[in-house]
Amino acid sequence: MILEGEKPIIFDCLNDSVEKLIKYIEQAGIIYIGELHDEISHYQTEFDVIRTVSQKYKIQIAMEEFNSAEQKDIDDYLSGKLKCYSKASEVTLLQHARKYGWKVIAIDKPGNVDFQKPETVGSEREKHWAKILIPHLNNKVKTVVIAGQSHFRKYFGFPIRLARQGFDKYVIVELK
Repeated sequence: MILEGEKPIIFDCLNDSVEKLIKYIEQAGIIYIGELHDEISHYQTEFDVIRTVSQKYKIQIAMEEFNSAEQKDIDDYLSGKLKCYSKASEVTLLQHARKYGWKVIAIDKPGNVDFQKPETVGSEREKHWAKILIPHLNNKVKTVVIAGQSHFRKYFGFPIRLARQGFDKYVIVELK
């Protein structure tokens, strides 16, 4: 894990430049961006980080926003086979992915997920994310994982689940 001191890197959307993150991202194979789902400023920052990283590295984006049952529709939308996709209007990052040729991996578990209900460590949902994401991870591509901040806790949560599988070069970017 790549930390600044003993803390995850905290990125202030209003006061920090994306270049601050690049020195950390260079060392990481996975960049976890922890968002607050209803915070509009986080969406622009996510795009800025992804665009900056994509200028130096090949990237792919794994998103909690989409469940894995949607993957074919997302692939068809990104490739141009599907002219419009209903969620593309809601999720601007998907429109950017189409424009810039970024791969998007839908990692969430299909079905009704109660986002208000606190989840336990090692939840079935995070197990599903790992099952979907691990086959896509490799040293040639930087993977940006976007999900709620609560999934990226320091000593447990999704990053630790993947670190136990050998994917231990990562950085956690917590947006505020």
